[in-house]
Amino acid sequence: DHDFISNAMETRLGSDPNDNTNYPESSQFDAMLSYFGVGFAITCGDAADNDHDGLTDGADPGCVKIQNDGDNFSDATEKLFGSDPTDPNSVPEHEIANPGSCTDGIDNDLDGLTDSADPGCQPAPNDSFANATSISSLPYDDSEKISSSTRSPTDPYSSCASPGSMTVWYRYTAASDDVLVVSTAGSSFGANLSVWTTSGGRLSEVACAGTYRTVGSVHAAFRATAGQTYYVLVGGDIGPGSPAMLGFHLSVGTPPANDDFGDAETISALPFTTTVDTTAATTETSEPNCYYGRPISSVWYRFAPAQDTLVVADAGESSFFPILGVWTSGIFGLTPTACSVSNGSASQASRVAFLARAGQTYYVQAGGDPYSPTTSGTLDFSLDVGISPANDNFAGATNVSSLPFNDSVDTFTATTELNDPLASCTYGDYPTRTIWYRYTATADGYVEADLGSDFNYALYITAYEGSSLDSLSEVACAANGANKIGFAATAGHSYYVLVAGRTYRGGKFISTSGAAGGGPPSSTLVTFHMDTLTIPPCATPSFSFTDAVGDTSGGFGPPPPGTEPPDIVLVTGGNDARNVCVRVEFAAPVPPVAAGTQQPSLALNFDGSEFPGRDLTCPYSPASELQVYVPIPSNILVPLYGFLGPDSSTGYALFGDRSVTVIVPLSAVGGDDHYRVTAYTNNGSGSDCAPDVGAIQSPPAQLGDANCDGRTDSIDSLLILQLFANIIPMLPCQYAGDVNYNGGVGPIDALLILQYESGMFSFPIS
Repeated sequence: DHDFISNAMETRLGSDPNDNTNYPESSQFDAMLSYFGVGFAITCGDAADNDHDGLTDGADPGCVKIQNDGDNFSDATEKLFGSDPTDPNSVPEHEIANPGSCTDGIDNDLDGLTDSADPGCQPAPNDSFANATSISSLPYDDSEKISSSTRSPTDPYSSCASPGSMTVWYRYTAASDDVLVVSTAGSSFGANLSVWTTSGGRLSEVACAGTYRTVGSVHAAFRATAGQTYYVLVGGDIGPGSPAMLGFHLSVGTPPANDDFGDAETISALPFTTTVDTTAATTETSEPNCYYGRPISSVWYRFAPAQDTLVVADAGESSFFPILGVWTSGIFGLTPTACSVSNGSASQASRVAFLARAGQTYYVQAGGDPYSPTTSGTLDFSLDVGISPANDNFAGATNVSSLPFNDSVDTFTATTELNDPLASCTYGDYPTRTIWYRYTATADGYVEADLGSDFNYALYITAYEGSSLDSLSEVACAANGANKIGFAATAGHSYYVLVAGRTYRGGKFISTSGAAGGGPPSSTLVTFHMDTLTIPPCATPSFSFTDAVGDTSGGFGPPPPGTEPPDIVLVTGGNDARNVCVRVEFAAPVPPVAAGTQQPSLALNFDGSEFPGRDLTCPYSPASELQVYVPIPSNILVPLYGFLGPDSSTGYALFGDRSVTVIVPLSAVGGDDHYRVTAYTNNGSGSDCAPDVGAIQSPPAQLGDANCDGRTDSIDSLLILQLFANIIPMLPCQYAGDVNYNGGVGPIDALLILQYESGMFSFPIS
């Protein structure tokens, strides 16, 4: 269910592994949270029914205390360190759990042994590099409890994992040139291991493998040279309820024939299938990686098609979760073509599709994921011809003949064209797995297109107007999980909607079968929906604020000529029973965005709490309850960001050549007509704020009401004088304090407000 608790843990502790709002309400779960430093999130004292079983906190059976014997140690801790969890007089004799217990002369755990004579107080014999356990012959198997071991400050960090808080060492001098296999099978904790040689007193890494799982084994295979001494460092961290029992094994293995890149197995015809044991496969020193971390126990395949072929590489039936990397030879070495990783999930099996060009040689690398619990085993590998979706290319775009329209496409074998456009909302990420739709409007109006309600960061959706790939003009774009766009359509005009994956890889021609950066999407099945869009009407304006012309600013003074941001000159707004409508007008038309420059944007910040002293001001508004961020021009449908994250409601943005009108639900800004708002434009070179200080009030602040409390009185005068004396930094409705219209707020305004309150005259002052 994509929460941070494994299915096995949820099943064990009684919550639903298929519901990400349902998580354990359990003392055991709370103990785990406390161990990882998030004890403030305990579930047995939060007055919430976390596991949806109708019972809360102490009434929930899962919340039975685990500290059954009344001492100061939980059952899990006592089991971990060898004392009796049912006897309050038996407590751990171990420095980690019970500091001082190994030097107090007391048999704390009542096992008949005291202090240094107790195994709990004895460090592992191979706790340090200097005392590494010597291995004289192979195969070698060892088992030891290493809860008392420590980590030396001189213990090295490997390239794939931290050694952890407890480490032990082993030493072996190779009798012959062999492939050696080392593993921690049978360990009761999440072990990490690394292999080292020494030269001139310095350690050099040979191999490494790590896991961040609470319990799991790792393995690594490496090529050993006769006469060379190898040092194996094994480490980890103690987990709740998991005695640190280490299983250690070292043996000679036989690597597969295609273990090295230079010995890649040639695939001459498709389909191709093979099964190979990768337990003794090694990782070459200079071996590339298409994902995070160096692949473990990799094998190689070579394929050179006689004609352009869409190819699918699949290792999903393997006994472990391999990374599949596809490479070609370039002038600077191997160049990545495609990548897939399962992230340790059988539901996201390792498979990748790529377009193989005639005459080009492709190398497929299958290796273990260093962050998965199992990194080698039986590899079931196949290479076969794939079939791309019918609307894979621009020319084959699916025609949307009428609205509403629904479609579903598996994009696993979708490809990209060389001149696929780059979208503005992905900040330079390149498209991958693209599919296209074409819609010709029969009438003027608004249209929306979306990918369903599920959050999918791996996809984005963009609408274009034009007749060819080279002439497309973007009209709307949505990414980062928004996955919904709206745009204005003109009768008779054709619009193309692109649905694409995104990749952070730094080249136009690199595609991945997974999400940004090479990881897998939750599914390659894309659900597409298109329909007419109805935008609510704007209410009659009830407030208006005029901003000075030419008051834009850059980082160090005015922005350079030609790079000015949209200059705000007028902000008007109002609301009805459902929506708030704010219109921001600019001094000049907003020019088209030049290639390589930042798109201008408008941000509106709202505060509906009506707290007169809150710091809502432009541009940074930490007190704002709602922010609406709008690129100019861009998607009509805009996401709303509340104080605690994305808001579930939808906003709208309508673009004129020199204005933006934003419509948001009234409920998102407090639910009534009392709110404050600021407007802020930016284009990377400069910005403009309206107002420059404070916020615009709705209902409109009356003249002189500098604190937005609905009255103009001596309190406003006092606050203005405090502002002038730098006692306070700003006023909520500071612009309203400028009663003499001289562009600033000061003592004269304070005096005039006092005269107004005493009845000497009425505002406005002529």
